[in-house]
Amino acid sequence: MRTRILTSFFQISLVFMLLVSTKGFGQSRLSNVDSLLQLAKVQPTPEKRTETELQAVKAYAIFSVDSCIILTDSLLAVYEKQKFEFGIARAKSLKSWYISYQTRYEESMKLCLEAITLQEKTGTDTLGLANSYLRLANVYVHFDKIEESDSYYEKAGVLYAALKNDNGLDMVYNNIGAMYSSIDPVKALRQYRKSLALRVQIPDNDYWIAYSYFNIGSAFLNLKQRDSARHYLYLAQKTFLQVPDREIPAMAVLGLGFYHFEVLEYAQAENFCKQALKIAKGRNHTEIILEATYLLAESLNKQKKHAEAYAVLTDFQGLKADFDSLNNASKVAELELKFNTAKKEKQIAQLEADNSIHESALKQAKWIGLLVTVTALLLALFVVFFFLRRQQKQKLHASRLEAGLAEIRLVALRAQMNPHFIFNCINTAQNFVINAEKEAAYDYLANFAKLLRLVLENSGKTFVSLEDELMQIRLYIELELIRFSEKFSYSISVDPVLENGVFEIPSMILQPFIENAILHGLMNKEDNAAGNLAVELQLKDDMIQCTLTDNGVGRVKAQEIKQQKAIHYQSTALPNIEERLSILNRASERKISYRIEDIHASGETGTRVIIELPIK
Repeated sequence: MRTRILTSFFQISLVFMLLVSTKGFGQSRLSNVDSLLQLAKVQPTPEKRTETELQAVKAYAIFSVDSCIILTDSLLAVYEKQKFEFGIARAKSLKSWYISYQTRYEESMKLCLEAITLQEKTGTDTLGLANSYLRLANVYVHFDKIEESDSYYEKAGVLYAALKNDNGLDMVYNNIGAMYSSIDPVKALRQYRKSLALRVQIPDNDYWIAYSYFNIGSAFLNLKQRDSARHYLYLAQKTFLQVPDREIPAMAVLGLGFYHFEVLEYAQAENFCKQALKIAKGRNHTEIILEATYLLAESLNKQKKHAEAYAVLTDFQGLKADFDSLNNASKVAELELKFNTAKKEKQIAQLEADNSIHESALKQAKWIGLLVTVTALLLALFVVFFFLRRQQKQKLHASRLEAGLAEIRLVALRAQMNPHFIFNCINTAQNFVINAEKEAAYDYLANFAKLLRLVLENSGKTFVSLEDELMQIRLYIELELIRFSEKFSYSISVDPVLENGVFEIPSMILQPFIENAILHGLMNKEDNAAGNLAVELQLKDDMIQCTLTDNGVGRVKAQEIKQQKAIHYQSTALPNIEERLSILNRASERKISYRIEDIHASGETGTRVIIELPIK
């Protein structure tokens, strides 16, 4: 163990020296880090050594969050090599905290769940488990899962109270306040004041007291009590500036920006947003960068600096797209499902182990009557276990099918309202505004809003009315028609029987094929060639046959064009259709099918897609 400790210190000290050598930081803060590293060398147990090493990482957080992640990864590699579960769990939990500053919430949740699994298994690190519960609750807040956050905040609070850890309780109160800051400012204010009451009792704690002033000021701002908000927000700034070797956090500076925006002082709001952005970018604090960028765009727009506002808003949209790609809702649900399933399997395994021990003890009994009783009991337990196991498998199969349906709804939603389509629609509307075509802009945005509402309403349904689906298709084609300067025409033909009846069809099936026809078929035609898209719906027995016909360049030519061009955008429409149909078909007695035909007649080219849809 002594050799392992020295190896750990050699590696972590080397990483510290490399990072410090590239930055010019305050000597007193570096001395604190160095003191903690030296102190860790003489700790009596591996657990105490780990706690001190991670304290050194936390002390380094004032310099750079990125550097803290690198340092934590270095320690984690050492702990994993040693198979030291206490250190592995502590390091993963701490890393989850730092990467959440960079809005990597999905990855943060994964690390938290892994740390909790280890800590609950060993049952020896109560403080570490409380910290992990607190950090997981913070992650749930970012996914708007208030009930889950409340549950884990409560678990953390119970453990901190049992340990008589006021610092931990302070963090619980403060984070609950942050969670309710926008939905219940009165409750948030109450929690912030409980946190402040603990913080003022700790000597030399001005930095965190300043944070409490900032939080209380933000709560008053949400309550529209602007005088109180100004008092506490500027008191926070003054207190932060009095703390040596610490810069004012970007969050506190941005809070002043929100205050001045609220009181219509847009120039001051712009100034504070720029200051917050500079600090946040220096520490790679992505969450604050997002908020500050959006508020800066709004402040510029209010000052009629439209060109600057547009440029900043474009940056925000790019950052938001990156944020959305890092935090996939279906993957988060999958992580939760795996964690909860693992806990249940652990409980079942423990129950089986307990039963096995009980069974062995009973087999050693000398009396025949007791042995007969035990045999009967074991037989009954086996029957019950077999029945429960079969029920569990049925529920698991149903949950997997439901999870698959949920996932294809998300995939379908992304296919219909992908970021590129939304961005292009917004650009088109902006062009109307710039060219003073107010009526056209109004009509275009109205249709876009209708389409967005229909997509969001229908994304949670397996079947929708035929009327809603046709309206959604018309709106989508009309928007694309305007965006592409009416380079094609279209027609929609519906069987009279379908028009006079009430029918429901699977949602979000037709649009991906229509998108493919427009983008890859019709838009690749020569400039002067007229494009046409025909949509025909007919009732065939108990199915609806939908035929999509375009006179585009055809599949072979479209693929050649795609390979010749340096295309960075790839359509999300068709690549996922096979998987989506496969899951839908498993959940339905009547199957969805489609076939694609190439058109080669009288010099014409194009593509025909025939889709068979079940109806209700």
